[in-house]
Amino acid sequence: MNINIDYLELIILLIALLIGLLKFSKLDLSNKTFVLYIAFCLFINFTSLLAIKLFQNNILIVNACILLDFFILNYLFKTWNLYYKNPKLYLFVNILITVFFLAESILNHNLFVLNSYSRGFRSFVLVILSIQQINNALFKETGTFFLKPQFLVCIGLIITHTFTCFISLFL
Repeated sequence: MNINIDYLELIILLIALLIGLLKFSKLDLSNKTFVLYIAFCLFINFTSLLAIKLFQNNILIVNACILLDFFILNYLFKTWNLYYKNPKLYLFVNILITVFFLAESILNHNLFVLNSYSRGFRSFVLVILSIQQINNALFKETGTFFLKPQFLVCIGLIITHTFTCFISLFL
């Protein structure tokens, strides 16, 4: 039996989404947002595989994912009260990422070219937001913080987006 790594990723995301949907009514807003993010990742991976099979190219989906992925994750940080001191910062960060993406797309003159600087900048901002969220939560939370979903998600985001930032900017 030969299973491609892309199909394995789809299966893992589908299992995570099913578990999240089974407990969806018991979840708070931030965890519901994370289940939405898992559903988004499943949809993007599926459409990406479909685009590769049909058109041998998925770069348009990858470029659109830069913005949409960031908006969902930034909203997740908003539900975790990262922007409670300065709510306008949430809108500013979204606009900043969008302007950076549009500027790179205009400079490339083509949406069918990978926007690697936008992807690297988005990853850098997500790493900074994750570190800030961990910092805020460490001083507010009581008990074992290291087993809470908020900490685990932030650590996962730091690891994956640090790697993405380096790959996008230096390759």
